[in-house]
Amino acid sequence: MNMKAQNDTSICMNQLSFEACYYYGKLLKIYDVFPESKSASALDFRIGLSTHGKKYWHQQYNYPDVKLTFSYSGYGNRSVLGNSLSIYPSIGSNKALGHATFVNYNLGLGLAFFNKPFNEFTNPTNNVIGSSIVAVAAARVVIEKRLSRKVLVNLGGSFRHYSDGHIQVPNVGANLIYLTLGLKYTPVYSTNYCELEELKINRKLSSKLELGFGAHEIEGTVYPHGGPLYPVYSGLFSVVKRINYKHQYSAGLNYSYYTDYFDFIKAQQVFYDKQKQRSSKVILFLGHEWMFNHLSIETKLGVNLYYPFRKKLIEMEILENRFMDNYLSGQLGFNYYYFNSFSSKKINPYVGFSLRTIGGKADFIQCNLGVKI
Repeated sequence: MNMKAQNDTSICMNQLSFEACYYYGKLLKIYDVFPESKSASALDFRIGLSTHGKKYWHQQYNYPDVKLTFSYSGYGNRSVLGNSLSIYPSIGSNKALGHATFVNYNLGLGLAFFNKPFNEFTNPTNNVIGSSIVAVAAARVVIEKRLSRKVLVNLGGSFRHYSDGHIQVPNVGANLIYLTLGLKYTPVYSTNYCELEELKINRKLSSKLELGFGAHEIEGTVYPHGGPLYPVYSGLFSVVKRINYKHQYSAGLNYSYYTDYFDFIKAQQVFYDKQKQRSSKVILFLGHEWMFNHLSIETKLGVNLYYPFRKKLIEMEILENRFMDNYLSGQLGFNYYYFNSFSSKKINPYVGFSLRTIGGKADFIQCNLGVKI
């Protein structure tokens, strides 16, 4: 690797690449009643950009690859599960294993379109995917070998998950594991990387205030289906600690108000007083953010401090008494900050998009608007 002098980015060109990959694998059966499926396959076309240090975060992440993937997938049962088209951005990195050999890993999140989702009349046995447009999360690890200055071949494994975030029921979701084989072409070959002068970051405690809006169908993984979408409103306060350029941690409280809980309580007279209050949930959580300049990937894991609706429905034997569902909630998503993550600005607004979960199952998809102070 050739290094250029600090702060001189004149020859540190980002490197464009084009890649085609074939995937062969299996759709995992994760529910008792599940459609039959033979081998699954996918064909990907990927446009990539290998960063060479023009921005400071490139250096901190060992000059990562940023890619955009277009994927056509089959699930081993065309009549029920159909096919899908996906598009998702991803980020990853390379680690040298020896001369011209690397291990490459990347994570991606995007959208997929299914041509055979559940339909009560025309496709009633597809309990895997309930809506035409769903979210896709992808992870891939491959060994990459340079055949020439411009051509590389790779072999490895991949995992993908498809879900609509409980917006429509049924939503068992699709989990797939693959073996992958790919060929990559880089029109311009460069080994020049920049090392920029170290930036200072603010490691003092800060706080976050956030409002969220989401929607889902009423409780259930596969039933009832065809119901209306109910809004879910949330608010969050957290204390945040930045520990280095890549990571910041948080702890706080999240309040959510479920309109479907309120409608059910009113209709069934589950509670006779404080009906709106008892349609709410309060979570104590710990969080982590993986920082990439303006963008961050955020995860949260929390304990349900207040969840009277679920407790009451268990007493009424409407819901099963499951520890994970009773006490644990989670969140996975990303945020985009107006100022970059190295900024010394005292107020930094952001927008976000995330999946909220109950006991590891999708609860609802949420849009966030917040400010870091």
